Amino acid sequence: MANKTNQGPAGTRVRQGVALYMRMSTDGQIGSIPTQRIALTAYARRHRMEIVKEYTDSGKSGLTIKQRKGLLSLIHDVTSGAGVPFQAVLVYDVTRWGRFQDPDESAHYEFICKNAGIKILYVAEQFNNDDSLASLILKTVSRVRAAEDSREKSAKVVAGQARLARQGFKQGGPAGYGLRRVSLEKNGNVRRELANGERKSALTDRVALVLGPEHEIAVVRRIYDWYLAGDLQDAAISRALNAEAIPTEYGLGRTWTAPIVHRILTSEKYIGTAIYNRTTQRMQTVAVRTPESSWIRKRNAFPALIDVATFQRAQELRRCRGRGIPTEVLLDMLRMLYRENGKVSTDLINQDPRVPSATTFTNRFQSLTKAYFLAGVAPHPRGVRHVEKYRKTEAVRSRIFLEICECVVAANVSLEPGHSRNTFVLNGRIQAQVIVSRAERFNRSAKVNRWCFPIDKRLGTQFLIAVQLEPDDTGVRAVYLFDLASIDVPVLLMREERPDEFIDNHYPDLAAIFGY
Repeated sequence: MANKTNQGPAGTRVRQGVALYMRMSTDGQIGSIPTQRIALTAYARRHRMEIVKEYTDSGKSGLTIKQRKGLLSLIHDVTSGAGVPFQAVLVYDVTRWGRFQDPDESAHYEFICKNAGIKILYVAEQFNNDDSLASLILKTVSRVRAAEDSREKSAKVVAGQARLARQGFKQGGPAGYGLRRVSLEKNGNVRRELANGERKSALTDRVALVLGPEHEIAVVRRIYDWYLAGDLQDAAISRALNAEAIPTEYGLGRTWTAPIVHRILTSEKYIGTAIYNRTTQRMQTVAVRTPESSWIRKRNAFPALIDVATFQRAQELRRCRGRGIPTEVLLDMLRMLYRENGKVSTDLINQDPRVPSATTFTNRFQSLTKAYFLAGVAPHPRGVRHVEKYRKTEAVRSRIFLEICECVVAANVSLEPGHSRNTFVLNGRIQAQVIVSRAERFNRSAKVNRWCFPIDKRLGTQFLIAVQLEPDDTGVRAVYLFDLASIDVPVLLMREERPDEFIDNHYPDLAAIFGY
């Protein structure tokens, strides 16, 4: 099957070059990758094959190809047209290739390799991957069985998590401001505190919530005092916290926002109640909100930051300010703002103490635009155009970040999200920021475009990827890379009439920035 050799110079026998692909689902499977490597190496030795490259995905689910840098890199290499030094890929079995819920998806990635002249060999399966009828049938059965095994394991995991949630243990997600996660031993002793994103120390450990630093607890209680006694709403509270330079749970790089304050004022974790199953996400599908009757609640699961009476008063006040206000009264508030200011906007809503936050209108009417329409106070056309431009820009920004992820994977570089919006960390140490700028004209008489890129060195980023959009906001006009150490201005301004001003920093596309 795979023991063919090629004829080299002077009739010598050249061993066939092969690559290895190995995957393990979780970091806890310590021996999985080494075990696969031993089996694949032994197979290659028996069949006189030479291993020339390895692709690995450690701690990656086999349900999708997303975040599987090893498989993505393999697909990129075989389809790049540059040629690869191997003629086959050795995989331990069908499940290591993937547990895709659609067997056709698994076949699709294998076909991509096959179409490029690269054969996939499953060394531990009971069939030879030789395109015979028996091989095709057995391979399809194996793919279906792999998908079904994942579904069964998923059901068992969910049942286990629900059981632990009923006992008050934390099941995924961040602790939240004022709280911390700790890893508990089987006897209940605290092993150590866990950092954000860090997993428990041992499989037999459990994760629980404990009180955080005293200064964070004081801030949480202060937020409730402001909300109940000071008649301040979420946006006003966030502005007050930012004015005092109080760091969020993510540090000084992130500012307080109304949604962060909203979570603190509405989450039952602050009265010591653990809640599980508010949303469900099976097999890496889209998360779906579950009815409250299906939630799992464990009261007094951990120490409370706020007493129950204070929390209930805050919820009652929120209902009175939001859902308790009749719909017509909310619409009259918008009409009042329009009469007094000649316009209506999110800022005006959030800044006026007589009016509930913009979130209240969004929750009631699905969007502010719909609320404006029902109130008969449609925003200024410039505001509508601004929203449309923003949506176009966000769509392009999303495509750019997806392309960056693909470039990083192809360049065999690790990528992690940064602490601030539009930032990321490469190889755990290089911090970069992406800014997408629309073409703007500073005044009506101007006939040329400008692109502005604000520079905020407080974020700690080392490099800036500056993306100019076309004037219609639908596509990328140019891409630049800057070392922020060489920039000493608060705003980087690019002018249409000076196309060569930053020519040394210009790249034809994002792929060129990452060197391929």
